[in-house]
Amino acid sequence: MQKNTTSDTAGSKKRKKNRRNSTKYPALKKQYNLKLRSDYIETDYVNGVVDASGVVVIPPLDEEAKKFLNDFYEEEVNTNFNHIKDYRIRDSLATIRKEYTPLRKLKTKLMKVDEHVPAEIWDRLAVLRLEFHNIAEGHLINTDIEEHYRIYTENNERNRCLFNRKKTSGVLNELNNETYNDIHDTIYSVPCSGELLMHKTIPAQPCVIKDK
Repeated sequence: MQKNTTSDTAGSKKRKKNRRNSTKYPALKKQYNLKLRSDYIETDYVNGVVDASGVVVIPPLDEEAKKFLNDFYEEEVNTNFNHIKDYRIRDSLATIRKEYTPLRKLKTKLMKVDEHVPAEIWDRLAVLRLEFHNIAEGHLINTDIEEHYRIYTENNERNRCLFNRKKTSGVLNELNNETYNDIHDTIYSVPCSGELLMHKTIPAQPCVIKDK
């Protein structure tokens, strides 16, 4: 028996319903974004800013600007390229990505070992890249599929960042001069050889930051 699915992969027509999907401009509301990413989303000015006397300093963004900013954060911070409402566009892009990704990996693998990359691979990648751009234009901010891989890489780096992970878990609530100095002193207090100290190099051994 074939299982029903509500995913965004090719062939699907519906997205899974949840509170975030039902919210207008969810990327502009920090409560609908992962804690690890919320610090990279600045939206305090979206609905306008007034000073202490009530004078408007920054006017509210119009709907067009809100949509652009929402789509920007969805792609650049949330790595979400499925915010397109038209499922046919989403599915077409997913189909291209499904073929493009393994070809791209094969090209990279061959280049790493100084192997010749067949012209057929280069040509097919170029065709798929152009097709992706033509379909995504007007629906995504990043219409170049190679930009998507750049965004995925940056997202993985944020996920691996020790500071981000510690802050998300509540260990670090704020990084000021005092907490920075505490972390710095803890790391550099690990015993190491005179040679390493001379070159001011952190020793290649685990350093534990003790929570206060």
